[in-house]
Amino acid sequence: MINHRFLSYLMYLTCLLLGLSQFSFPCLAFSLQRPSVIRSHRSALELFGGRKQETSGPPIIIDIPAKNVKVGALRFLMQIYLVGIQNEPAPKSWLTKQGDAGDLQVYFKDGTAMVSIDFQENGVQVRRFGDAPSLQYMLQESILLHGILDELNNVAVEVNDIEQEKRLLQLNEPDAIEKARFALPARKA
Repeated sequence: MINHRFLSYLMYLTCLLLGLSQFSFPCLAFSLQRPSVIRSHRSALELFGGRKQETSGPPIIIDIPAKNVKVGALRFLMQIYLVGIQNEPAPKSWLTKQGDAGDLQVYFKDGTAMVSIDFQENGVQVRRFGDAPSLQYMLQESILLHGILDELNNVAVEVNDIEQEKRLLQLNEPDAIEKARFALPARKA
């Protein structure tokens, strides 16, 4: 005869194991060395009407071509901006590090994904690393990316007292930032 307490314990363990199999541990959720971002399950992006990524390497979220970028100065300005928003929406939500290649790596507190902002002399690219970003990450990433685009717009377009040739970001097309904003999955509030 099976003990009722033992059966309850066995059911509890089964439910716990099933629950843990659906949970992704933040410290193991992504790796910068992963060769692809192919996923077998529906991503949060698909829930908002996006398509599943089936490319090798991390997807490029923002790509802004430019005539000229003053890489060091623009990276420094963006670091200052990112430090200012690291506690939004809650304390220690974002952590910014400079990568070995000179890019800015911005990590979210749940550890499911991160973005890398790469400043090149001919443009700015933002890539997402992470196989299964959480819904919370995707929502906060959209807010972060719209803020980054606002800062880039301020530097490239909104500065009237600085000559075009002396600006930190000189765009190929005047509406390049708005085109990048339109490509984001969520619209600015």
